[in-house]
Amino acid sequence: MAKITAVVSGKGGVGKSTVSAGLGAALASRGERVLLLDCDAGLRCLDALLGVTEQLVFDASDVINGTCTPQQAVYPCASCPGLSMVAAPLEAELQPAAVRMLTERYRNSFDWIILDAPAGIEAGFSAAVAPASSAWVVVTPDPVSVRSGGIVRQALAKQEISDCRLLVNRFSADRFVRIGSFEDMDELIDRTGVQLLGVIPEDSAIPMMAARGVPILTRGACSQAFRRVASRLCGERIPLPPPERI
Repeated sequence: MAKITAVVSGKGGVGKSTVSAGLGAALASRGERVLLLDCDAGLRCLDALLGVTEQLVFDASDVINGTCTPQQAVYPCASCPGLSMVAAPLEAELQPAAVRMLTERYRNSFDWIILDAPAGIEAGFSAAVAPASSAWVVVTPDPVSVRSGGIVRQALAKQEISDCRLLVNRFSADRFVRIGSFEDMDELIDRTGVQLLGVIPEDSAIPMMAARGVPILTRGACSQAFRRVASRLCGERIPLPPPERI
């Protein structure tokens, strides 16, 4: 039976989808069967991040409408065994009941179902988190993003999702100190009100890898961070490195 978690953010452009892909790949590298379900209707990008765009024939709406079987809409990532994805519809917005139905169809075939939610707390967010029992809140060290993380936490509470963890993405120790928006990482975490799961460093290689459909886990400064987070998710006690070593 799959663990179902939503990857959410209040602000767009924080790297939520790359985090979804990176953690999905890291979990798959441990032997977990992982399904990424893109819930960002009209703006999907997980297919590009996993390098399966040219293969796409069916998406989530085809499963919902009965145009294809659930398995026909699942596209494995060839370079990352154990990692697969279902594409978001290009037009029709997903509804909560539809996302619940999708996860029910797949939950016996995977160990993890990761729901990549659209940014914000509008209807798309509500649909994406509808079947989730937990959520990963993605922020960057930018004050506006951190503030939005706290707003998302409140929105998750209204959806009765209390199991939330924070992922600080695109972290640079030098930039964090230079800008000085927060006294330290503890203050950043306190501002969101969400327990820290991991910190993913800034990595200039990510845009290039994403453009080529190369799974983020394969190389780059962030790969070890994703592996550490995946280990924590699988129950291992992995200490967080000090900010200057992230």
